[in-house]
Amino acid sequence: MISDADRRRLHDALVQSIGTQPSEVLMELLPPAGWTDLATRTDVLALKTDIEIAKTELRIEIQDVRNEIHDVKNEIHDVRNDVQDLRSRVDGIVPKLVMANIASMLGVAGLVLGAVAIA
Repeated sequence: MISDADRRRLHDALVQSIGTQPSEVLMELLPPAGWTDLATRTDVLALKTDIEIAKTELRIEIQDVRNEIHDVKNEIHDVRNDVQDLRSRVDGIVPKLVMANIASMLGVAGLVLGAVAIA
């Protein structure tokens, strides 16, 4: 790894050899870090491929979530239908229960009156 001191020595040697202006231009052309720290075209293409794979996976996961939401909506719809069916059944049973209760009360009242008449 090239240190700042190494860069400074190189710059000083260049100034002595080719002059200040050309040395400045040449130093500007060097990367601020080592050449190994720069991304190559292959690195960029690999990163692009990784990003495309991640995007595809994300799209698949989003579609899976959408499918799950759709399934939940269908289940909620089914539950609503079941509740409506139960309401209809209860609405049909309540009048029958009321009539049976009235008949029972009349029967008990008849028994009480009969018991009172006998006594």
